[in-house]
Amino acid sequence: MIDTVIFGAGRSGEKFVYQYFGEINIKCFWDNRKSGELLGYQVKKPEAGKKYFIIVAVAEYLEIRKQLIGMGYHEFDDFIPTQIFKKKMAIAYGNCHMNTVKAYLECKKDFSSEVGFYPFPVIQKLKEMDLACKDILNHCTLFFHQAIRKDNAYGEEYSSEKMLQHLNKSCEVIAIPNLYKLPKYLFPQVGTIQGIKQGTFSPFLMDVNIVSWLRCGKSKEEIIRYISRGGVYPQTEIIGMWKEFLDKVYKREREWDIKIGDYILKNHKKKKLFCDLNHISSGTAKEIASRTLRYMGYQEDLSIELPVLDDEEIVVYRDVKDALDLEYDDGIIRRYSFGSVSLNCKEMDLEEYVDQLCRYTRFILGISRI
Repeated sequence: MIDTVIFGAGRSGEKFVYQYFGEINIKCFWDNRKSGELLGYQVKKPEAGKKYFIIVAVAEYLEIRKQLIGMGYHEFDDFIPTQIFKKKMAIAYGNCHMNTVKAYLECKKDFSSEVGFYPFPVIQKLKEMDLACKDILNHCTLFFHQAIRKDNAYGEEYSSEKMLQHLNKSCEVIAIPNLYKLPKYLFPQVGTIQGIKQGTFSPFLMDVNIVSWLRCGKSKEEIIRYISRGGVYPQTEIIGMWKEFLDKVYKREREWDIKIGDYILKNHKKKKLFCDLNHISSGTAKEIASRTLRYMGYQEDLSIELPVLDDEEIVVYRDVKDALDLEYDDGIIRRYSFGSVSLNCKEMDLEEYVDQLCRYTRFILGISRI
């Protein structure tokens, strides 16, 4: 067996050694911050020019990748991430939806025992990576993508069409649904506000009505009544937006191997399918992952529920609920919020949600409390 170095003398490196004990000949650990000993092996600083096979067992793989390449090592020949050791290499390409679908796929034991995901960045962060990603794509065995369109916000070179050109001919390609920014029918209150850029990672998507109401001096109690009792949007407008949404989904899913329109049509009244304009719910991500597994020949459905994406949730207006006959209970907003995005890390009801959003909106707009 070739001498192997584990890069990362932390919990991930330790776990990897236990998992593959006896299958690899470990020479030592490398670590940028630690020294000493771990599991009986020496912990050393990385060294250039050593003829080892390096397995990177750290969360910051792309940073270590850059470091090792700078030291003269070659990815896939001299080093790999732990995720693809003795497995088929998969890439999941898309936005945060794809990360959640990927997390569900990894919960399927017979899938994850055969397939490992290379830590490929989401589209929002791909520009930070050198575009040696062409070589990475060429090593891929299985490529999941969201059918990223040419007119995406990051540039045509980040479209699926461009990425697919760098795959090897034997790579299996699976296109999954891309529902980013489509469910406007549920959240008509999210719109353009002059002088304000809607931040993807802000605690809230700005509500155009609340901006207007606060500027007119409306109180929090009045705003809650508007949202919870109706009278803001006509029924015909919401139904028209719903039909437009379905039309877009059915047209776009011609490009997807995994269809989702039938699931949306059947379940949109009973289940929360979207958290906000930009994010599907955890349940929708689970359904996409389950359909993807069945498409690949895995039979059993996923039973686990992952608390992801829901901490982005925004409120659905009463007008929308009435127009579409929505039956699901959404009394609690951001049920799985951990404070990573939200201003408030505990569950919120409508009153607290509006209070937090009004505070945030006043801060952004520089409006004093009236």
